[in-house]
Parts: sequence; C-alpha cells; structure tokens
Amino acid sequence: MDFNYLNFSWIIEGALAGSVGATERKDLFFFKMQEISSVVRLDENNISAEPWQLFELFEPIDSLANADFEQINRISVFIEEQFEKWERPVVVTCETGNEITGVILACYLVYVGHSAESAIAAVESSRPGTISDNESVVYSYESSIRPSSM
Repeated sequence: MDFNYLNFSWIIEGALAGSVGATERKDLFFFKMQEISSVVRLDENNISAEPWQLFELFEPIDSLANADFEQINRISVFIEEQFEKWERPVVVTCETGNEITGVILACYLVYVGHSAESAIAAVESSRPGTISDNESVVYSYESSIRPSSM
C-alpha cells in the first residue's frame, strides 16, 4: 500500500519502508499506525523515535558524494536484525525521503543478495525517482561487498 503522507511506501510489504523523517509527534504516530517498530534516522533534523518506544538507529548521512560503506553496512545489519531476528518492521528516513533513503534501501537489498540492478529497480518501482542520479553509489556498494560481481 502506498501513502502520500510523509512520502511513505513499503519496499517489502510489512517489513521495510522508506519515508520522510519525522519532524513532529504525529509523524511518529503515523509510523506506529503502519506497525513500524524500528526507525533508521539518516537526518539530524528529524526527531528521535525512541521516546515513542520505537527502536532507532541514528546514522546521519548528509551527502552521498562520499558514501561510507562501513556506515551502510551498519545500517544494513540493523535492518536485518530488526525484521529477521526480532520481526520488527523498519522505516528508513531522511529529510526528503528520497535520494539518501532510496540509496540506503537499495543498498540493503544488495546486502541481502540482490544485484544492484534489481535492487534499484525494486526501489524505483515502489518509490519512483528516489534514487535519482545516485545509482553509481549502489553499484559501488555492490562491488565493495561482492568484488567479483563486476
């Protein structure tokens, strides 16, 4: 299901979503209404989800120009643990819910075994335009974790 509020949409229904980051309590309430249990917060201007008893990973990314693959790995491990180990649906958020969120969602899909091409297609299918001109980051990330994939 796709929502216009906060540019929220599921990438993996009931498990992984992308969205604009929360700036008000009602935004966190919206996440809870979508049965989100965990938040990856990529923007320091968004409010913390922890006071709302949501699990949170805060990994600020201000630009994809200098993508830090160790940071992307930490985010991917957090997402994996949240819904594989604890069965907690996760939302990835940034200021606009677009470029940085889209790239992180695609990189997570690469982390769990998708090719960069199929990961980008999956994210763009659910969230058109969210990766924009940043496909190269996803391909570089794929090369960093699977050097033989090129």
